[in-house]
Amino acid sequence: MLIWDQPRIVNEWVGAHGGGKAPDSSCTALGWLNPQNQLEGGIVYYEYNGAHCLVNIALTGKKFPISLLRAGLFYPFAQLKLKRLTFLISEGNIASQALVRRLGAIPEATLRDADINGNLLIYALFPENCKFWSRLNGKIV
Repeated sequence: MLIWDQPRIVNEWVGAHGGGKAPDSSCTALGWLNPQNQLEGGIVYYEYNGAHCLVNIALTGKKFPISLLRAGLFYPFAQLKLKRLTFLISEGNIASQALVRRLGAIPEATLRDADINGNLLIYALFPENCKFWSRLNGKIV
């Protein structure tokens, strides 16, 4: 089940599951609850400036819940009309890098020694490059 009214709880959960933690006062979040009402996934948006925002994601399973993915793309690209999403990912977090690449994100930069475990990578996701978003809008990539 999709939840959107508990940004603080989802933000804490995403932070505890390796996705990074946003400042509580400035974030919006979507979460996915399993049938036992436990979080299995979360997307946190923060530092919104009208053109883009930073995004943190965490999942417990290998699959991205489709309803969370749909809502997670609809909110920034259709509702907010953002031009891009920006992901900051630890260089050692191969699973997160693979996830954002599957969505269509492209690597933009490496911030040397910006993470407690080494480098931090910057990925950008533009609506026109987002494979899943294009399918949702009838524009097959």
